[in-house]
Amino acid sequence: MVNNCREQFMVKGIGSLRILFVVIIILAAIAANGKEYRKISADFNSVRNLKSETYFKCIGAGRAAEGLRADWQEQLRMIQTECPFEYIRFHGLFHDDMGVCKVIETKGKRKLLLNFQYIDVLFDFLLSVNIRPFVELSFMPSDMSSNDKTLFWWKAHPTPPLHYEEWEYLVHEFVKHITERYGVDEIRKWYFEVWNEPNHPSFFTGTQDDYFKIYATSVKAIKQVDEKYRVGGPATAGNSWINDFWDKCLSSDIPFDFVSTHTYAVGRVFDEFGTKRNTLLPEPLIIPERVKNVRKTIDSYKLDKPVELHYTEWNSSSSPKDLVHDTYLNAAYVLNVLRHVDGAAQSMSYWTFTDIFEKAGPPFSPLHGGFGLLTLQGYRKPSFYSFSYLSQLGKYELVSSDKDSWVCKNEAGEVQILAYDLTLPVFPKGEHNNSLFAKERIPENKDSLKIELENIPNGEYRLEVYRTLYG
Repeated sequence: MVNNCREQFMVKGIGSLRILFVVIIILAAIAANGKEYRKISADFNSVRNLKSETYFKCIGAGRAAEGLRADWQEQLRMIQTECPFEYIRFHGLFHDDMGVCKVIETKGKRKLLLNFQYIDVLFDFLLSVNIRPFVELSFMPSDMSSNDKTLFWWKAHPTPPLHYEEWEYLVHEFVKHITERYGVDEIRKWYFEVWNEPNHPSFFTGTQDDYFKIYATSVKAIKQVDEKYRVGGPATAGNSWINDFWDKCLSSDIPFDFVSTHTYAVGRVFDEFGTKRNTLLPEPLIIPERVKNVRKTIDSYKLDKPVELHYTEWNSSSSPKDLVHDTYLNAAYVLNVLRHVDGAAQSMSYWTFTDIFEKAGPPFSPLHGGFGLLTLQGYRKPSFYSFSYLSQLGKYELVSSDKDSWVCKNEAGEVQILAYDLTLPVFPKGEHNNSLFAKERIPENKDSLKIELENIPNGEYRLEVYRTLYG
């Protein structure tokens, strides 16, 4: 059971100044008569930095064709109203259900017929709700595929192209088309990421050399339209190929504008149908540590310009049917990752915003362990509130004594505190996420939370407390 509640208190002060204090607590059971305290102390006048833009840079979604659905669009519109993101990334832009490509063969000659009408409908909608596509160039249209292997319930083609010149033509014409539709200045703000997890045999049937050929071909096609368009990769699973990608690009003089990869906190990275016995890794900082290690690798090359790092997928579990995704623990897990990444990446794209996600086919129940912040019907899961609360923090982050919280203020002088408690479960022998989180889990009481704010102006204060916890 998850409880989201709001409480208000008036705190009398001296003078007429009114300041709002918002205290937001996730997964912190506050003991009414606790003798011990978890203390958060901060100075009203001591600003640490501006609130990070990483939290809302990008969000994930399943595949492009799902974005043509009315319920998907309504859910994204709601997300953009309550906790808006800047970019959205999804698979399958060139998949057959988007009607992009058909090959006609006449007397042994192949001719590509291209159609971007469905892409136009999708992109028009995204821009109408103030979110830009983080364009993942995938998967291969069936008429251009080099073999018949498919992936997922919707049968993506994870293959290299039969003819690379056809892939180059497709990418070039697509980028040329969106440039004519939206303008150069707009497309210069977009990102183009080549493929998805090419190091994983399920997502790419070619070799690493085949991927680098696809990457180089894509860069050429995009940069021919405009040299300033941003292209990157390798979009790998598990933080892989970073050195290989850099070495290949630098040695072959292949342009790159950002580096991207993915990470999850379970041992089995790929679980297409949610049948594997995943368990959360016991290290609460495993994802932030991985992100910082990749950042160190990038910085070690000492290039003339800074290079952006984008984690275009991450979550606690990589399974689309892992019950941990539906728990209040996942809400705290989200905050713990975002708190401790601390600027090492330019985006951390949570996978995904909605349970309208059909990797393994349409889900059969509302709470099935889907990735989403929202259920199929649009109900808010606990993890939704992680982002909702982050969006309510003021732009100025104050210096704080507590490593697992934010203390912020806005330009009006109102103060917001977001605190969480992440206590990872201990798995009894034979247990895994879906067996453990299928049971009711009542959290133990934590120490009382004590807040000390120095140098706050004299005045009259209103205290509001929002909680997301078992209840």
